[in-house]
Amino acid sequence: MSLNEAWAEAETLLAGARRLNYAYILGRVYFSLARAYQIAALPKDTFQYAQQALVIFLQWDVIGLAGECVGAMLNSLYYQDAHLDHYASRLLATLETLGRSSASPFFQAVACYNQGLRLYHRADYERAREQVLRAWFTYRALKYRESIERVRHMLGLIQIKRHRWATAERHLKAACAYYERAGQAAYVVHAHHALAFIPYEQGDLPRALEALEAVLVQAQTLPEKATREWLVRLVSADIDDVRHRLNDQPGSQRA
Repeated sequence: MSLNEAWAEAETLLAGARRLNYAYILGRVYFSLARAYQIAALPKDTFQYAQQALVIFLQWDVIGLAGECVGAMLNSLYYQDAHLDHYASRLLATLETLGRSSASPFFQAVACYNQGLRLYHRADYERAREQVLRAWFTYRALKYRESIERVRHMLGLIQIKRHRWATAERHLKAACAYYERAGQAAYVVHAHHALAFIPYEQGDLPRALEALEAVLVQAQTLPEKATREWLVRLVSADIDDVRHRLNDQPGSQRA
């Protein structure tokens, strides 16, 4: 459903849960909203609603769902303007504490994935790959399909930085195919955006620009206004960067 439809459902459920003083349902609704905004690729809203759900789940000792909230919060941090690495450290510590209260390997998978994400943003690509692969093997054992594809997407980004072009393309195209089947249009744009960075990292700026311009057209067709505007800004900034680099090349025609 659209975000407007999700909100309409959520408001009805939240009103009923408050009337009945049913805290667990409050937490589930807030986490469902977090997931809806995560699928719409809106990280700040994802973080906000996951945080509200986390407070409730911690209060009522719902360990598994608390861990999922922390995972959503961690993931959203790295898609915001400020990565807030110090806060990511605190969330990972919270996740480790929760993991000690549960026998589920899920917590280890979430921790490995997010450690990999942090290492990727620190340009430590070898260790990032190691951590993300650990998460992948655990998610595969648990048969968490969506998590497997999110990890595959992350492996694609890591392999671009490691200059393993064919492997990166294979991972990203597989993730993209899953997003298309699941109707996750915003993540289809994310996957194509990542694919555009293969020619960018190869130094083929004209091909990268062509690919990014195609991604921009995709982003402009997204139905959710907030998602569309956020992704258009994100892709447009990369297009501006590539055009600037092209203009700076020797023999180029400067504007």
